[in-house]
Amino acid sequence: MARVGKGAVVEMVAKKLGIPKTQAEKSVKAFLETVRDFLAKGDDVAIIGFGTFRLTERAARTGRNPKTGKKMKIPGYKTVTFKVSKNIKEMLNGK
Repeated sequence: MARVGKGAVVEMVAKKLGIPKTQAEKSVKAFLETVRDFLAKGDDVAIIGFGTFRLTERAARTGRNPKTGKKMKIPGYKTVTFKVSKNIKEMLNGK
């Protein structure tokens, strides 16, 4: 399984829309910035037929240093989760 970077996405968008790569790059960048901005405000981003980006918070917890075995405090933090849509899930599983 290959890992696809932003450059490959830009190239595919340019090809599908028949536009120059520079224009496709601006569009992809604007989309990613828009998703980032909504998440930063605490909003979920639901793209029908694709999936939902959701801001979640992880609680602070106590862990162990794997090297020493000593207990340590792990601070809470915010992260983003992605839940794929039913359509994509079915497509990936051949349904």
